[in-house]
Order: sequence, then structure tokens, then C-alpha cells
Amino acid sequence: ARFCGEKGLLLDAQRHYLAVAESLEREGKHGEALQALSEFADVSPNDVQVRTVVVEQLLKAGRQSDALPHLTV
Repeated sequence: ARFCGEKGLLLDAQRHYLAVAESLEREGKHGEALQALSEFADVSPNDVQVRTVVVEQLLKAGRQSDALPHLTV
């Protein structure tokens, strides 16, 4: 996922980051899943949909202060 993002292959990066996040979520690793989504949001800063998903997940996790930077980008 990181490699694709670094090479500008954003569709592939998105697919891989989402797969990683889903897998981590299934394993109960919520914090790590959020980290993967946040990392993808940083790779694709203009993707409002990804930022929206990240913000929603952070708010569900009670991490309002972590959601704020994603809202201001």
C-alpha cells in the first residue's frame, strides 16, 4: 500500500490500504486499522471520501481530537 502511494498509484494504494484496514478491523485491531486509513488519507490528501471515512471512524472510537486535523485539511 505504501509503495503504491509513494509511486502515485492512488487507486492501487486505496485498494491495499482498505484491505489492510478491513483485515486489522476483523482482528480487533481498531487502532491499527485507523492508522492505516489515516496513512492513506495522508497519501491522498485531496480525497474527501477517504477523510470522511477516517473522521467517522475516529469519532466512533471517541477520538475527537484526532479527527480535527482531518477536518481542517
